[in-house]
Amino acid sequence: MQTPKSFGGYFGVLNFAMFFITLLYAGIGFLGYWRYGEETRSSITLNLENQDLLAKLVLGVYSVAIFISYGLQGFVPVDIMWNRYLCKRLSHLKHAWICEYTLRAALVIVTGVAGDWMMLTVASLLALTVAISVLTIWSQAGSAGGMTLTLNQAQSGP
Repeated sequence: MQTPKSFGGYFGVLNFAMFFITLLYAGIGFLGYWRYGEETRSSITLNLENQDLLAKLVLGVYSVAIFISYGLQGFVPVDIMWNRYLCKRLSHLKHAWICEYTLRAALVIVTGVAGDWMMLTVASLLALTVAISVLTIWSQAGSAGGMTLTLNQAQSGP
């Protein structure tokens, strides 16, 4: 940036952009709730009809936006790593651009694998927490904090 001071502050670039992004999200949320009411799901795209061509188009554009934004968010870290550290060491190579693109691809793959690994780890820990909780509750003579664990059975007929 040519003027780094314009990035921060009350009316800086970041706050200005985030204000409009917040308005956009709030507007989509308002319109979604207005359209679907109490049947609104956690993500507005879940409310769209699967057979509708416009809904398929919206989902496709949404997927492309996520795909593009993932690489865009990685631009600054790659720029810092390449220009400050690696470019000095690899600039003598004839095809240094291949190394830069390899770095970009490697970071996308590593962050994708790391994200999947973290989700798997968190899910495993949550399952372990539930299992420990259930085993300790049932080991206390079938009571959970003074309440007895029971299964409700459906009754048939009047």
